Amino acid sequence: MGNYIDYSPYLGYKDVKYILINTLGLILNKMIVRIFKAIIPTELHIEFEIKFKEISVPVVKNYKGLISLEIGRPTKWNPQEFIMISQWETEKDLIEFAGQNWNQAHIPKGMEKFISECSVSHYESIVLNTA
Repeated sequence: MGNYIDYSPYLGYKDVKYILINTLGLILNKMIVRIFKAIIPTELHIEFEIKFKEISVPVVKNYKGLISLEIGRPTKWNPQEFIMISQWETEKDLIEFAGQNWNQAHIPKGMEKFISECSVSHYESIVLNTA
């Protein structure tokens, strides 16, 4: 049957769920990508990064509808900026996480002392053709 390669033996439950959400869920639910950026004074980077992983990540991961989560630390091009990129199944799921004003930053208790400024942006996901 042509050059078809069966990858199914290599796919786990999470892979299948991700594929289904990205192909079917987007059409029905309009998945949302949320990009949170925080400016952290240099002298607080080490402590903030530890707390970012120990406090902020578990808070976000506890919410239904989270598809993926990544965090990033500063580089020489953005020397004080940390980011968190999350992908959500639906706007409703994002509201459950961040509240009705989900266009504003949701900062867990104890993390606000590190942040000199922050922003949050949202985008509808575009499924990429991986063929």
